[in-house]
Amino acid sequence: MISPLLSLGSVCVVPRNVHPLGKSQAMLREPFTIADLGPAGDAAIDQAAAQLLEAFPGWMETLAAARNEVRELLAPDHLCLAAFDGEQVLGWVGAIPQYDFAWELHPLVVRADARGRGIGRALVAALEARVAALGALTLYLGTDDDGDTPGTSVGGVDLFPDPLAHAARLEVIDHPAAFYRRLGYVVVGLIPDANGPGKPDVLMAKRVGPAVVRPDAAPGTAGIPDAVLRP
Repeated sequence: MISPLLSLGSVCVVPRNVHPLGKSQAMLREPFTIADLGPAGDAAIDQAAAQLLEAFPGWMETLAAARNEVRELLAPDHLCLAAFDGEQVLGWVGAIPQYDFAWELHPLVVRADARGRGIGRALVAALEARVAALGALTLYLGTDDDGDTPGTSVGGVDLFPDPLAHAARLEVIDHPAAFYRRLGYVVVGLIPDANGPGKPDVLMAKRVGPAVVRPDAAPGTAGIPDAVLRP
């Protein structure tokens, strides 16, 4: 977790004199708060939708589609947190409970003119705390390497027959995986050709809850069911 975040229920405040990335006060223009997006109303939802459309033009084709995506994340069993400066949405993050103990981070968006203030980092930290409080052990995400030029060493190559070997030695050229690695996420897999030939989805995850360790487990087998350990 990021120590400068002060937890206020569903609200986190980044103080004026501390920057989430450890930068000086002079580099932090204004404080921002992190809270649930839904209660902020339609104007905030429209801002979030516009940011989603701008950030992912190949995924979201219309503002209406982006607005529907945001509203889906406002469902009672989902999470959608936003960074606010007054009534302005500076960025937002969503999460979906895909498994009993693992949530998917989807998506993370920071407004272009608000980047470099630690907003993305603070949003992810707040989300980690929320899903952990709901019983999650793992938070994971998929980040595509689907640009015109490869953003990682796994882009533009045939990952078969051993995609896990490519995942283990993944190197970042220019890709969001570098950001998530700085936050403690690790590459846990690849979906080869998910976005077309040579354009994989990079799967990353981070433990946000306590490790499950069985007292009698051999090294490297903690938490693996007996049926798997002893076929």
